[in-house]
Amino acid sequence: MQLEGLRLIVLQERETGKLSEIPADVYASTTRTLGDLQAQVYGADDPLGPESRILAEEIQNIQESLKDIFRLRVSKILTLALAQVDGNYADREERKRMLPEERSVFDTTVEALKGCKSSLFTPETPEGTGETDIPPPEHRVTVPEEQAQTESPPATVSHTLVRILADVDPFMGVDGRVYHLRKGDIVTIPESNAAVLCERNIALNMNIGI
Repeated sequence: MQLEGLRLIVLQERETGKLSEIPADVYASTTRTLGDLQAQVYGADDPLGPESRILAEEIQNIQESLKDIFRLRVSKILTLALAQVDGNYADREERKRMLPEERSVFDTTVEALKGCKSSLFTPETPEGTGETDIPPPEHRVTVPEEQAQTESPPATVSHTLVRILADVDPFMGVDGRVYHLRKGDIVTIPESNAAVLCERNIALNMNIGI
């Protein structure tokens, strides 16, 4: 999904207290778009040129919009889960507008809250020992082990310490981060990006012996 479509979703989510209906593949399609844009930046002849800067800014805007969508929708889902536990009521229409992953978060949260409420609201035993017959809640919100194992660790990128000698327009480093550098900054950036800046007398390598 492109930036315009993401911004429209963010606007819809902010204007209403209810979940809006969004494409089921919004996260997957946006991830593909980000991959295409990053490939264009990496393949550019001049990583600090105007075209690369525009692409880097678009990548950053897309990432921020996707994070906004996630935060706004999860906040509403948590509110719906608490409302169901308090009043045993669920808005079926809003549940239908949840993505499968969001529905899983909703169901897991409801069960966790019910277990917590049951444990906290259980009265003490008549002997006044403070112990209860109710065991601790069985529901726990955990990251599935198979999901954690399938995520590949990011590739290692070597960094180097440099001093910035002149203001630099925002650019995306080979580590995927967008850098906003100003004259006088002392920062750690990827070695390949540092080499380009040093070659152009925009940065000074601060690593001793290099």
